[in-house]
Amino acid sequence: MSIRAAILDLYNGTENLGMASIKHLVEGSGITEYDVYDVRLKNEVPDLSYDVYISTGGPGNPLEVEDVWGVPFFNFLDKLWAYNHTHRDHPKHVLFICHSFLDEGRL
Repeated sequence: MSIRAAILDLYNGTENLGMASIKHLVEGSGITEYDVYDVRLKNEVPDLSYDVYISTGGPGNPLEVEDVWGVPFFNFLDKLWAYNHTHRDHPKHVLFICHSFLDEGRL
């Protein structure tokens, strides 16, 4: 069985051990393929073709979201939320870490 994951990097280019640790855990799991999206630095967000999403921590105040990356990020979360409400038999799973807890109650 193939399991695809998207890692949403919110570290904004900051050197850290978090990404290496997440990649290490993903590579040691049953996940067969993963891609990394640089949300804050490159305004990248994944589509809904993945089975699992991991959204990382990051520097700064998570309540001070910049529109440049925040709008695409929240649009992605809205699409994911809508998908999960219409596909309850096979939802997309998300792990939000630290900085990812930007808006309580969205998912």
